Amino acid sequence: MSDFTLAVIDDEEVPMLWALERLESEGVRLLVESAETEADVTRIGADADVVLMAVAPITAEVLESLPRCRAVIKSGVGVDTIDLDAAARLGIAVANVGNFCAIDVAEHALALALTLVRRLQLGDSQVRAGRWDRRAVAPVRRFGSLTLGVIGCGAIGSVLAERWLGLGGKVVAYDPYNEPPAGVEVASSLEELLPRANVLSIHTGLTAETRGMLGAEELALLPEGAVFVNASRGEVVDSDAVVAALESGHLAAAGLDVWDPEPPPAGSPVLDLPNAIITPHYAGYSEESFDDLRERVVEQVLDVRDGRVPRRVLNGVTSLRAVE
Repeated sequence: MSDFTLAVIDDEEVPMLWALERLESEGVRLLVESAETEADVTRIGADADVVLMAVAPITAEVLESLPRCRAVIKSGVGVDTIDLDAAARLGIAVANVGNFCAIDVAEHALALALTLVRRLQLGDSQVRAGRWDRRAVAPVRRFGSLTLGVIGCGAIGSVLAERWLGLGGKVVAYDPYNEPPAGVEVASSLEELLPRANVLSIHTGLTAETRGMLGAEELALLPEGAVFVNASRGEVVDSDAVVAALESGHLAAAGLDVWDPEPPPAGSPVLDLPNAIITPHYAGYSEESFDDLRERVVEQVLDVRDGRVPRRVLNGVTSLRAVE
């Protein structure tokens, strides 16, 4: 049996199923155990050539305690729980599986936005309460009459923008790093974008730059009665500010696939707001997206086994470090 070892430390979070069977058939030795703490990661990954993770903490201390590790692969997209700089310093490649779920996150955000614009959750609750009166859900807007504001126009934001344009609406985007699709207007700043957005959707990663980028001051720039959607990371937004804007009516509604903290604790005021829809951070999930994820995990792991840097390396490592 090969001594090339893969430690899968978040298998309960993102089940690998046939991907692990495929890797085992390729001679990869598997260690599969859930890790919640740094000590867990260190213990499970001590003899691993590759660590496959979803949400476990991969800190500098953890990385320094993994003498055989040549790569950390995120079975997803966001790498905010991995110390990229420490990994680069140690020569450990950090990779993700690319935009396997870009379509799914964009469609989830769109579904939340359309549900809230059409006020479907309010109509449903009114009928269940014995009230059959369309006036109770007013005002309802036509999608094509609204401008969608997109913060972050990478793969996900671009798919969402194209979908919204297909509904006949306008799209304005703010992203200092990515070029939006054709037909999307570009804003040079949040201050330019926010007052124009009847519907606002966020699609940025969580970095030092984006953490807390939307607070009470920024939300106040949105038009009265705007709809807010977040399917990126909860920490990008001030949770208290979102609750306050929903309670005041400045935000007509919010669709939230993420929150800070997750899950919202019992008694959290957001849980009692009738104008908020909260889903349990599953925007990236579909049967199709998870099939894509597993296929890309196999590709990345076999890259390392065969001496290649993973094809989606994110921290600038250009060659795998030598280990004894």
